[in-house]
Amino acid sequence: MASSQLNRANQLINAYLSSDSPYPYFVSVDGSDEYKSIINEHLSFAKIHISSYCEQEDSFPNVDRLFAAIQKLGDNCILLGIGESAFLGCESADILLGKLKDLVLPHKLVVVCRGMRSSIRKIDESDQKFNDRRFVMIDSSVDYYVMRLAEDIPLPTDAAQVSVKRGFRNLLAYLEHGNSGTVLTKSSLPLKNVREVRTCYMLLHEEDRINEIDESVLSEECWRSYLEDDDLDGYSLTEWRTFLKLLINGTDSPYLQLVISKSENYMAYKKMLLQALLFANESDVDFEVLYNDRRKILEKEIEETDMVSYVVEAKRLGNRRIHYLTDITRIERQAIVEDIVTNGEIPADISRVYPALSEYLFDYAFNCSDGELFSNYFSRYKRQKLLNEIEPTFLEQVFNLAQDGNRVYTSLESRNSIIERLYSPGDFLYWVDALGVEYLGYIQARAQALGLSMNTHIARASLPTLTSLNKEFYDNWPGEKCSSKKLDELKHNGEEGPESKIGEFPTHIARELEIIDEFLALAQRQLVSHDFKRFVIASDHGASRLAVIYDCENKWAMQTKGEHSGRCCPVNEIDERPPCSTEEHEYWVLANYDRFKGSRKAYVEVHGGASLEEVLVPIIELTLKNASIEVQCITETTYSSFKEYPTVELFSISSLKNLSVRLNGKVYCASAIDDNLYEVVFDDLKKIGTYTAEAYEGDDLIGEITFSVQKRTAKTNDDDWFN
Repeated sequence: MASSQLNRANQLINAYLSSDSPYPYFVSVDGSDEYKSIINEHLSFAKIHISSYCEQEDSFPNVDRLFAAIQKLGDNCILLGIGESAFLGCESADILLGKLKDLVLPHKLVVVCRGMRSSIRKIDESDQKFNDRRFVMIDSSVDYYVMRLAEDIPLPTDAAQVSVKRGFRNLLAYLEHGNSGTVLTKSSLPLKNVREVRTCYMLLHEEDRINEIDESVLSEECWRSYLEDDDLDGYSLTEWRTFLKLLINGTDSPYLQLVISKSENYMAYKKMLLQALLFANESDVDFEVLYNDRRKILEKEIEETDMVSYVVEAKRLGNRRIHYLTDITRIERQAIVEDIVTNGEIPADISRVYPALSEYLFDYAFNCSDGELFSNYFSRYKRQKLLNEIEPTFLEQVFNLAQDGNRVYTSLESRNSIIERLYSPGDFLYWVDALGVEYLGYIQARAQALGLSMNTHIARASLPTLTSLNKEFYDNWPGEKCSSKKLDELKHNGEEGPESKIGEFPTHIARELEIIDEFLALAQRQLVSHDFKRFVIASDHGASRLAVIYDCENKWAMQTKGEHSGRCCPVNEIDERPPCSTEEHEYWVLANYDRFKGSRKAYVEVHGGASLEEVLVPIIELTLKNASIEVQCITETTYSSFKEYPTVELFSISSLKNLSVRLNGKVYCASAIDDNLYEVVFDDLKKIGTYTAEAYEGDDLIGEITFSVQKRTAKTNDDDWFN
């Protein structure tokens, strides 16, 4: 608006004020800045606000009462609000305008009108006496914007971009002061030139709070709640407020970006939080990024029951499903085991999909007599247990080890004698029923992660491997102790898998590892709090899954029925000891995978027999790890010849009691030269080259050593010829 127009308008108003005209003077000005300029130019004039004549909060002004009041005035005045009233639908305001133009007054009256340009032009065109001496028009546009809220929409108490006025009287009073912009109101009057806001979403959109977000993404109830409280921080991932926050602000998370791209509304978002990964291909370069991001996001947010639908939905991927599962819920862990069995293979990415299961499969290096045999046996056993199958060659090995004279466990010391010798004051004994040596690789990995030092003794249980014959060690322990039957009960009873019968798949492995985690966490707490100096874990016996899978009832129907699903049977004078069995404690005990005829079949795991997995038990000493222990290899090069084994010397500042080196799955025990110097002989290492081996104190990994092996060459000097 050019200032020249305003100057001219004020000149004309002043000319009117000094004239002898008895009629009101009309100023048509729509823009708020121009409106205020006119008012400010005549501050000395008394002001008549039409809003004052609205007799109720939500009613049009009583123009008859207003007209009568104007006639009684004795001073020069400015009348405000007539244009706004007419513009917003007050028909009597237009009538008032017509009556005012012919009103003869003893004083001057300036009528400032907003939104009545067309009405004034009509009067000018129809009435020759109403000419440019009676009015002035200033070029501008109406710059206020009224939105009327539906009755069920809450009226904001603090809107950022708009003003809020309840009822027509308050609305009109606000506009009479020359205010511009958007104003919200609630009114039951038949208003015109207003935008009807019928939903909370419309109001939010008008306030520019949710630009470019479609109404359909949330329910009206959610929009209403957001209108009343727009805080989006501190809510769980599954809440609609978090969904809205992601829509408004975006995210750096690759997985959440994928979720949002697949979510047309909040209901879809809740589903996609779990299932968006199914739209990615595991062979894509960014799949692992999406997978790991999803895992991190969902780990603390998702309930067990929420994942059921995902596990089922992922079945459409067939044998690819396993790559889309994680270990963060039990149902997924069970499904992973099922898929391994169904697919007939352990996936290469098992360490990503199910780290704990990968650690269960870690090969444990047995440092005892027949250690290599045990290491190989249990490495194969665990894989077959997980795959729910028995390899013919392994079954043959079990059969051979079951023969008289081949039962290698007889060379091991009994558990009772080791524990009796082991005890010292300040020790705590924790008896885990049915804890076999198959879990040592897992326990070793978890102890390392928990900052625990581990030293293991491999012992044999008493035969038959029944708890009643293998609890003397616990009863005779003089110190503090406790026991747990969780693992044993699980092996007997199993647990339901996602869709399987008990025992159909080895899904109980998932729970087995959880139970182990529980007592290792207990050990850590008690050692850290210095409740005990040493936490000793021992067991009465192990158990066999493969004997259950084998499901072979032998032909010997004993006079006395077999016990523990046929793995053993009381000796009877009438009967003859079957092959592949041993006699101990007045029982015949099967060392292969058979069960006595007529006995009850087991479904999960079984014990009572004399297979290696039933007989071998660990005695595990746990203490707090000494982080200062280090070992160095001071032999850079060693030699191999017909009469010479490669030998290295190791140095440690700390005195070590049980130092060994493990190379290619074999254990080489170190012998002490003095308190700090140790020697390791590699009695089967003949190939030249550079080797990296792991150094262990007990079962604690304390470092790596590197050395080279070279062939010893013959001397060719003169002395050698004569000698």
